Amino acid sequence: MSRIKGLLNIVLYFVVQFLVVIVISKASIKLDGIMIQILASGLTLLVIGLLNRKYITIKIVDGLKEKGNIIKYSLYGFIIMLFVPLVLMIFQTLLGVESQTAENQNLVLNLIKNSSKINVILAIVIIAPILEEFVFRVSILGFLTKDNKSNNYLWYILSALAFALIHDFTIITNFSIESTFTFLGYFCPALVLAFIYRYSNHNYLVVVLIHMLNNLLPVLSM
Repeated sequence: MSRIKGLLNIVLYFVVQFLVVIVISKASIKLDGIMIQILASGLTLLVIGLLNRKYITIKIVDGLKEKGNIIKYSLYGFIIMLFVPLVLMIFQTLLGVESQTAENQNLVLNLIKNSSKINVILAIVIIAPILEEFVFRVSILGFLTKDNKSNNYLWYILSALAFALIHDFTIITNFSIESTFTFLGYFCPALVLAFIYRYSNHNYLVVVLIHMLNNLLPVLSM
């Protein structure tokens, strides 16, 4: 049953958001990009949250029992996340690869510039991390592996691969060494989160907090 739920969560993540965008478009409702994102991701979070309410409650209660680990692993994870883009930048420079900004990153930066900070924080710093960590970490590494500490690293790669592809698809549509590094800019942090989730005893709160802090940085810099 758990694997079916895991797959269902992943399917719902795409289907609900797609349907919300279609309904808004067909109804000719005038909303800016950030409000559409809030509605689409917010409704998706609500649907997935209701479907998994007992499991989420258990994960939160169990996670709060390990407050020391929340602080420790969140700090470790956030520091590693800060160094990942620096390491990638060093390799890009050494290889003489031109820097390329992902389309998703450009979209996010435009949303931050043209929307109210409250809406941006709600969409990017709060809703997105809560939803994405449940879908790409809990559902893949929790439900699909039955919450065990599996040493089959294929699951961690799959989790990071899925996360990276929904943020940057250009490595498929326009493959190049530049697009590869852009893709790695999402894949490597996602892989870090996958391993942090494993070694923090599958603490959902830890990866959500790291993801929130990581998303908060570009918001504060604008």
